[in-house]
Amino acid sequence: MPKLAEQGVYIASESTIHRIIKEEKQNTYRSKAKAPVKRVPPTHIATAQNQVWTWDITWLDGSVKGLYFKLYLILDMFNRMIVGYEVWETENAEYGKILVKRALLAQKISGMPSYTSL
Repeated sequence: MPKLAEQGVYIASESTIHRIIKEEKQNTYRSKAKAPVKRVPPTHIATAQNQVWTWDITWLDGSVKGLYFKLYLILDMFNRMIVGYEVWETENAEYGKILVKRALLAQKISGMPSYTSL
């Protein structure tokens, strides 16, 4: 509308525009924009394969309502390759340890990893 007004083209008066906006329920209150979220730079950066792994547990629907299986998944952060996965019926820290050991064997990595979150 301001561009048209600058060109001398008037479609309706300001009060008519406000009335139309009100009729169309487009005059809702607009709150102030939220403050930008401060992002923390990543603490772990992978520059090659098998330097940093990340893992997650995802709930998968079972065949019966209310029954879920737990997918344990390990990803390599460098190339997003699935390093290891297992499906169990429950969440258990021992299952996580088993999965990490199997992933280490599959990737032919020797030595014990430093567990930062287990």
